[in-house]
Amino acid sequence: MVGLLWPVVSAIYGPRALSSLAALEPGYKPGAAVTHSIAATLAGFMAEVRRLTPATSAYLGPGPPPAYGVIAHANLGHAIQYGGRRATATDPFWWYIGPDNWDASFAFLAARTEARALRWAEVLQGRYVITTLEEDSQSVAGQLHEHDGRALRGRPALTRFRLIAESPVGGRGIGEMFRPRATVGAAAYKLFEIVPGARVVVKAPVGQEVEVSLELRSSQGRPFRYRAVAPADVKGEAVLRLPYATDVPTSRDGSRRTEAVGVYRIQRAGRVEPLKVSEEAVLSGAELRVP
Repeated sequence: MVGLLWPVVSAIYGPRALSSLAALEPGYKPGAAVTHSIAATLAGFMAEVRRLTPATSAYLGPGPPPAYGVIAHANLGHAIQYGGRRATATDPFWWYIGPDNWDASFAFLAARTEARALRWAEVLQGRYVITTLEEDSQSVAGQLHEHDGRALRGRPALTRFRLIAESPVGGRGIGEMFRPRATVGAAAYKLFEIVPGARVVVKAPVGQEVEVSLELRSSQGRPFRYRAVAPADVKGEAVLRLPYATDVPTSRDGSRRTEAVGVYRIQRAGRVEPLKVSEEAVLSGAELRVP
């Protein structure tokens, strides 16, 4: 029995015990083994989830059902509920939640098209998604975690998900309890919001490809680019749905979230043009026409 529990003990409780003992020493500063441990990474990220998402009603008390849920793997259920203080449909002790929500959550994580993932998100009333390093690379969740949802060869950009925050590079995810892995240069967790997205209609010659791109900076300061491509239809219009706004100002209180660096760049017919997209347009699904 001790042998079976040892991976969990050494991965989670070992760093905690060492940190507690070392903290008794004058001038103690925790090292990377503590600050990047499984427990510290998870607790720190759930504090970010709580800070960056709106509070819901009925948390651990009577009241109406929560306004939304956070979709994630079942192993994160307890952390989301008691660390993030947000509702989720999955939990390691799933008997009180029921098999329907459990199955729907895993169906979302296994979905390989955005349309299918969004259908399951609607079933779960999910507004946010937490992804991990363990996602299937061919799934929507995997495309989000590995590539921030941008377009890949043979796979279009994900248009209804935007990155809100990610855990610090070097932190260890809860999956390492079961399968240790190198996480150099990778975030253990990412938080995405599901949004309607601004519907942008760009005039272009029939059949010509229109590309829209935006430079962004994650909550950890990591630069990345969102890029979407669409051909002009028989009416000479390319339709793209964009999940990021360009008018969200940098926080003054020191808190951080993913933000745009500049404005969108539209490339069509050999020209490059700027495009501003407001937060209101992203959240309402408003249509913006580019003549």
